[in-house]
Amino acid sequence: MAHNRFISILSVFAGVLLIIGGLSLIGSYIFIVVQSIGQADSSLIFWQIPIVLFGVLLSAAGAFYITIGYKSRTKPAFQKLSKNSLIALFFTLVITISYVWIGEFRADQERKELQVQHRILTELMEIEKVEIRNLTTEAFTLYFSAAGEQTGDYEMTVNIYDSQDEIYQISELHSLSNSENDIVTNLTFDKIFEACRDESSINSSYFCVDNAGTSNTKLNIKITLKPYSLNNVEFLPAHVETSWTTSLFLDTMTRNGLVNVINVNEE
Repeated sequence: MAHNRFISILSVFAGVLLIIGGLSLIGSYIFIVVQSIGQADSSLIFWQIPIVLFGVLLSAAGAFYITIGYKSRTKPAFQKLSKNSLIALFFTLVITISYVWIGEFRADQERKELQVQHRILTELMEIEKVEIRNLTTEAFTLYFSAAGEQTGDYEMTVNIYDSQDEIYQISELHSLSNSENDIVTNLTFDKIFEACRDESSINSSYFCVDNAGTSNTKLNIKITLKPYSLNNVEFLPAHVETSWTTSLFLDTMTRNGLVNVINVNEE
């Protein structure tokens, strides 16, 4: 008898707690609505509607537990229902708490990964300076310096293009082991304009127009540096790179696919 009475009291107590929780959620939504009135962004009124529905659900469940708790005192048929309902509530709480705990654990792991990612991003090598040296009508030397704390292998890509099309691309892997690094790449105009000699290539660059020439035409040079394999780093930042663009101005003449550079100046 005492056991049945305890089950009844526990059922009523659980019902009261559920109603309090439900009304609290409904009250929090009403507070959000009041705060959003007159604001430019009132989207929270719509997005927080599930809070109201969950609050109503909790309140209804609380009313159910209070009802069966009261009735189980005098009607034996409700005692088993009250007991089974409490067991179901217990397991529901355990599952909910476990779900929330797992969610918080995963969120904490993601926060830690984002912090590491941010630290890596702030320490990555970046292009600080680009220079064109030894410039002639035949070749030039592309020099640039990179600085940063995160050493390792970086992929350097050089894209050369005019306003119409890409003409040349080269990609090299460099091991940057110091906080400051200098990278030197030698380029020839014969190699750069090799695409103009390729009959199978569909290139709309001004420089590739056969039996024609250019005057003071801009040739863009874009240098990109992105991490490939970093020291003491398990994962790489996604889609992160640093770039620098410089230009040359060329006078050229093209015959039979061969681009002859007559004059060249820096930007």
